[in-house]
Amino acid sequence: MTTEIENERWALLLDFDGTLVDIAEEPQAIVVPSGLGSLLQRLRARLGGALALVSGRTMADIDGFLTPHCFDGAGLYGAEQRIGDLVDEQSRLAADRLRPAVARLSRVLADKEGVLIEDKGCAVAVHWRKAPHYEPLVADLVESVIYDLAQGFRMQLGKAVAEIAPADASKGKAIKTILAAPAYRERRPIFIGDDLADCSAFDIVIERGGIAVQVGDDGSTPYRLPDPASVRHRLETWAAGMPIDPARDFAA
Repeated sequence: MTTEIENERWALLLDFDGTLVDIAEEPQAIVVPSGLGSLLQRLRARLGGALALVSGRTMADIDGFLTPHCFDGAGLYGAEQRIGDLVDEQSRLAADRLRPAVARLSRVLADKEGVLIEDKGCAVAVHWRKAPHYEPLVADLVESVIYDLAQGFRMQLGKAVAEIAPADASKGKAIKTILAAPAYRERRPIFIGDDLADCSAFDIVIERGGIAVQVGDDGSTPYRLPDPASVRHRLETWAAGMPIDPARDFAA
């Protein structure tokens, strides 16, 4: 007999770092498990195309890690969006305005060993994972740079990172746009993410009657998975045909 759970139409929205892959000391040092792209491709087929990646990385960065597969999604917290063949980039002007800010960050932090500046074009992230004692300095500096930019940018905190991001871009807003697309419309959303950058996405998904899943142990959402390996395992079971059942699939 077909159950109500099997009849549910789902849309799956996934963060990348800390959710699908383990966070590394440097952004380009992550290890992408073999077969992750093909797993996502199988799951997308099962969901009728309703699978998207929502990340602070650029879409090009994610495409490079998952090549030859490309997926719907939002990069740079929504400043870049791709749904099917439709691509929307709002990043050129912001990228130009950030050049002096990147130069200032590079100058001030040049001698701070272990601090990494990640220039994403229309956003810039400063990582202190290898030098945690620099957290107060970096946070104060990023706040000062944003103040001097006057408008158009905001601070986005994450795990050992502070980022200058476009003020009008957020994962929550990006998910609203994705859920309005034909493949996602009238589906119940699931979003899986791991840190502060995902809070707006959690809020929107819950508002839409969906499921918000926190990766890790801080318990800020109703449902949890312990780590990226457990996320990938759960995705494997769904790709293999097991019905999606939040009460069974996620720790309460």
